[in-house]
This record gives sequence, C-alpha cells and structure tokens, in this order.
Amino acid sequence: MGDVPEEGGVFSGAFIPPNEYDGHLFAPALKAKKGALISVGTFRALNDAALGDFSHVIIFDHDRAATAFNRRNLELILTSQDRFQYLMELFDRPLDQDLLASVRAGGIAESVFLQKLLRAPRNSWNFFERLLMFFPPRPRPQARAVQEALEAAAWDATGSLVDSIMEFAKQPQRWQNSYFGSSGLFSAIQSQVREKRIAAVNGSLTGEMALKAVADRLKHRGIQVSVLDVSNAHQTLNDWPRFIQNLRALPFSPNAVIVATAGWMFQPAGAVRADDGWAYFAVSAKQLLKAARGMWDDWEVFLASGRRP
Repeated sequence: MGDVPEEGGVFSGAFIPPNEYDGHLFAPALKAKKGALISVGTFRALNDAALGDFSHVIIFDHDRAATAFNRRNLELILTSQDRFQYLMELFDRPLDQDLLASVRAGGIAESVFLQKLLRAPRNSWNFFERLLMFFPPRPRPQARAVQEALEAAAWDATGSLVDSIMEFAKQPQRWQNSYFGSSGLFSAIQSQVREKRIAAVNGSLTGEMALKAVADRLKHRGIQVSVLDVSNAHQTLNDWPRFIQNLRALPFSPNAVIVATAGWMFQPAGAVRADDGWAYFAVSAKQLLKAARGMWDDWEVFLASGRRP
C-alpha cells in the first residue's frame, strides 16, 4: 500500500493466535467477492481472502506486534513449498523431510502428520535439548523471523498459536475452509502474496490517518472495498463517530458488506451463534452508512442491521 502512515499504539500480540474458529460461516458473504478486502487481525484476514476472489487484501491492525507478525508470516507463506512445510515452520519444528514426503505422498493421514508435529521438539528449545536431537538443521531465516516476532509479542506465543490452530483441525469444516487445511486455498494465498496483492498495515479503525490513507490509495487505483472484517473490534471502539467517518471515506462497492463477530452477551440481528461461542453476522455497508448519524448510538444501529453472513 505504499507509504501508509503507521498509526498503531499498543504492542501486545495478545490476539496474534486466533480465538475465533468458525470463520467459514462468512463464506456466503465472501464468495465471489472481488475488489479489496480489509480485515483486522492476523490469520482471519488470510482465511477470509482464501474464501473470496479479492484483487487486494489489506490486513489492518492497531497492534504493532500483530502487524510485525503479519509481515513475517506473509514472507513465510511466500517461501514455503506448501502448507505442510508452512505449518511445520510456523509451529517452530525442525524441517523433517521424511515426514513431509510421507504426508505429501499420502503415506500418512493429515491427522497423523499434525500429531507428529505436536510431539516434535521445538527449534527454540535450549542447547541441551537440541543436543539430544543431534543438532537438527537451523531454521530458515523466514521461519526464524516469524518466531522472533512471536517471542517479541508474548511469552510462549508460539505455544498459544499452535493450540489455536489445532482448534481448526478438530472440525473438518473449519480445517478444510482454512488455508491451513486446504492446499488449494494455501496456493491461492501464496499467489496473492507473490503478486504483492496482500499488505499488512498498522493503523486504527478510529484513527485520523491510516484508514483514510488506505482509502485514498484505493480510490487512486480505482479499487472498491467489497468486504470489511472488523472481528469484534466494534465492541471496544473508543470513538464510534470517528469510525463512521472513516467508513464514509472508504470506496465501498454497492454490495459491500461488513462482517463481524460478537461475544456471548450480544446477539446482533440475524447472527449465527457458532460452536466457538461467537456470533457471526454481516451488515450492509451501504445500509449502515445510510442509517448512521455519526453518533455513539450508531453501535446500536450496527447491531440492529445484522443479518446472516
């Protein structure tokens, strides 16, 4: 996205590991969508992108640690031979060529591959643990960079990330509709990264610079936004009038949608309550902006405008 101004404040990384696992429920709202996708978070943006037909993807997050991870994760995706190598290195495991050959050839089930990954020692273990492993090859620079981003964010963020991704593997529908579990979806994401059509931007949904700068660049290139994924950020926004103002600056397509989730205490109109406890719903961007008044009670308008994804 060029020289979009950095606008992040916190450096946390708390939400690098996903905590929502049923994003496939957004598939009807994402299917055949073109133009640009803007999404907060980390992996959710890539899973959204894999389910649509977007020309451009902007991973937009206020957490500087998440943005640093996103940029390194894109490099890891780009340089991995396939999703099996990607998962092995994302999980901080030594490259086991025999295991990779077995799962690629169909010699072992994917569930067995994942269990072997979980049992394998991590690259980041200490000298004596590595000695017992007879000093396996050092991780590739891209894999090491991902782990450094995780280590900078939080203690044992890799462990939390692995646990979260394994939540996807517990249900076939989750796994097969993610780029972790589908070779076709992984290849689609990898192609978008290679073609420089995915960018990680650090900014706030209620900020004064970054989202407007993204809007200006999209307008300049004649690209419309067809999907905005705000996750559950709408529950914590500190300035709803500013949020609505920033939305008005985006070049939404006529049928653009805002997809979101809500915690257990909220039940947006038309939402689907999933197994992971979150309510998944979609809002017409056009209808929301028509009904919004640029006031704090626009949050209630947002929830009332919900429909099934």
